[in-house]
Amino acid sequence: MTTSSGSAVLLLETGERVAVGVELGAFSPAGTPEWGGVLRGVPGRVATAMGMYGWAQLRFHGGEERRIRPEGGPYLDHAGRLLVPFVGEGAIPPG
Repeated sequence: MTTSSGSAVLLLETGERVAVGVELGAFSPAGTPEWGGVLRGVPGRVATAMGMYGWAQLRFHGGEERRIRPEGGPYLDHAGRLLVPFVGEGAIPPG
């Protein structure tokens, strides 16, 4: 498993764009590599919208975008920031 952290822009179906922190992880079970992670510092209304639509796009610094799906519910970290776990679709983003 490989991991990386950084920031990205979360794009919602409504056209809203929100800067978020992102922790990415990639793992390779017996088959196609998969990836996912946790979004950090997500506003509550955005986490709710992601849950309603069932997906969002992440735009990385290089301009590449990947579709993500929320996985489980949002939760608070020790500093009170809202975290949203997700699973990515498509190719693993460049790290």
